[in-house]
Amino acid sequence: MSRRLPPWLDGPLLNETCPLPLDVPFTRAQAMQSGVTRRQFQILCERGLVKELTHGAYAVAQLRDTIESRARALQLVVPDAVLVVDRTAAWLHGVDALPRSAAYEPVPLELVSRNESRTRRAGVRGGIRNLLDSDVTQVEGLRVTTPLRTAIDLGRSLRRHDAFAALCSFLRHGLDHGDLQRQLPRFRRMPGVVQLRELAPLATGLPESPPEAVLLLACWDAGVDSAVPQQWEYDDEGRPCYRCDITVPELRLRFEYQGVAAHRSPEKRAADAVRKAWLEARGWCVVEVWAADLFGPGVDPLDVVYAGVRSARARLGGWRPEGEFL
Repeated sequence: MSRRLPPWLDGPLLNETCPLPLDVPFTRAQAMQSGVTRRQFQILCERGLVKELTHGAYAVAQLRDTIESRARALQLVVPDAVLVVDRTAAWLHGVDALPRSAAYEPVPLELVSRNESRTRRAGVRGGIRNLLDSDVTQVEGLRVTTPLRTAIDLGRSLRRHDAFAALCSFLRHGLDHGDLQRQLPRFRRMPGVVQLRELAPLATGLPESPPEAVLLLACWDAGVDSAVPQQWEYDDEGRPCYRCDITVPELRLRFEYQGVAAHRSPEKRAADAVRKAWLEARGWCVVEVWAADLFGPGVDPLDVVYAGVRSARARLGGWRPEGEFL
């Protein structure tokens, strides 16, 4: 490391000797004003010492990810007299509905005006939207669509699997399922309402992540109507041992979402192998599902379900349940 760089750049985390604020988000311009050079800021980002919370707003890596810190980040970059909507609103409410590209590139802020000119600036997807007062709330001083209205808008506008995952995430975060369904008549004939009417009754707060929700919907789309999320497997003494992402009881089939293979530690892989062996010894067919199986280029999530069902049937000797599927 060059001796020209300050010592606070050489460590696992930044400390109080760094001129950047450690407890609140900041913009790139504020970082420059504090005395950090452009080159130093680039190094901080490359080493993960500084992270981009949302488009144009940054924070040191150790800052806790809370609703308050997200709101403060947005306050730095959201113009006055606009409302935060859609995926940006979901993020502010603590719901993960961002696109998968958010892991490696900034996501545009989604902001609208009410009966005014749309916001036109870099990094912003602007628009005009007619909203009732009941559709709007405040989070740390920011005007934002309510969780209910945000869920409805995402259920109408996102692609089908992502829309279902967003609805499930909002339900998991406390949105009332009855309130969601009672709002459906209000959006009659509006864009995307047909999709929303289909997905809203199916949505459940049981999946613990968006990929698990996508996998659950893929099971139902494949005709595996008995697929259920988050079921426990018990040992011979009735003690819960493992909770599985998606279970198909009559096929003795369990799907486990594993994420991105490159991000799995050796310890986690070893624990997964122990769990899989234990379940298989008890007669289960365990199918590990990776991100590439659901979201890879040209991939259909139905394919991993079909493959899992075929494997389970082969393990059962070709037995098919009454009202067979596939």
